[in-house]
Amino acid sequence: ISPTVQIRYYIKPIMVSFSSTSSLIPRVILGFTGTMLSVLGGWRVISPSSFFDQNAGVQSIDPNDVALINELRGMGSVPMSFGLVILFLGALFPTKEGTTTALICSNTLVGSFFVTRCVSILVDGMQNEIIQQGIMGELFLLCLNGFAFWMHQTSSVNKKD
Repeated sequence: ISPTVQIRYYIKPIMVSFSSTSSLIPRVILGFTGTMLSVLGGWRVISPSSFFDQNAGVQSIDPNDVALINELRGMGSVPMSFGLVILFLGALFPTKEGTTTALICSNTLVGSFFVTRCVSILVDGMQNEIIQQGIMGELFLLCLNGFAFWMHQTSSVNKKD
């Protein structure tokens, strides 16, 4: 096969994915989810006290408790790094496999946040209003990403590569 044929073969799927609505919607959803996770995770890494004060109503975090701050920063790196993976694989540089991977990551991460919040309600009781709003946001993101996954799988089944 000549190099010209290979270039045409590789450029054609990229052009189809940029113009196809069925692949554009999951990319937009993954871009939104990846950005949200990256920004909120990054905020948690940079300033955990401020993050929890604004987003959970927790004002009793001692900034001098180095061990606690270290744990909070460490756990903030998970959504930040997964958000970047989701953003790059699913939205900025999409391929069929990369988008599938990004959708699985986003659904798993956002789904685990939602499930553990529900477990916390069952075990610890009803949360404050800020946390309840966060739970609704996580449910919204989970439904949005579930829809994107369904749309991506349906369009992938209908396309013959």
